[in-house]
Amino acid sequence: EEWRAMIENDENISCNDFDSFGDALDFYNFVGGELVTYMKEYNYDMVVGARIGKKVKMPIIRVPAKWIVNKIANYLSGKRIPDLNSGLRIIKKDIIEKYMQLLPNGFSFTTTITLALLTNDYRVGYIPIDYHKREGKSKIRPVADTLNFISLIIKTVMYFNPLKIFIPLSLLLFMASFMALLYRAIYGRGLGVVSVILFISAIQVLTTGMIADLIDKR
Repeated sequence: EEWRAMIENDENISCNDFDSFGDALDFYNFVGGELVTYMKEYNYDMVVGARIGKKVKMPIIRVPAKWIVNKIANYLSGKRIPDLNSGLRIIKKDIIEKYMQLLPNGFSFTTTITLALLTNDYRVGYIPIDYHKREGKSKIRPVADTLNFISLIIKTVMYFNPLKIFIPLSLLLFMASFMALLYRAIYGRGLGVVSVILFISAIQVLTTGMIADLIDKR
């Protein structure tokens, strides 16, 4: 779905304060009231229909990829995300308008807006829903879209919280530098230059991350 175009053209289901999205109107009408009630009762900024209900029929081929993508997103956002890219959600209109320039079309829309809110400490709630078998052929490409989702997650988190990416990468380089130095200390030869290069690279990565974080905080 071209989500961004739907929002700009006001083709989604909306009211004065909320924008709501769903893969099908019938499905939305079934749980839409619950999303609105849940949002108002607990003062959430976005409520997502998480596909973790009692009856969830997810294609087997998508399960491993979905698990990997979710684990990466959970770590990088620092939050537990029951369903990263569910198409059924309701969000405060002023918030989605704030991030409109960042939102792409297609499947990555839901992933981007979820990570944007979580990395900026907005309140996101989840309601378990059932997920019935879809009719027709899915547009999802398991390998290509999984790699695209991972790339999107990293780019989105780097935009809002760059240190979450740069610090682990810097630590890995520091550890590799230490291991190379330890090898040279034990065997008396080799990897000395490698250790220095890795150490300098670690400092450069950390410095770049700190500068990026300062720019983000401005």
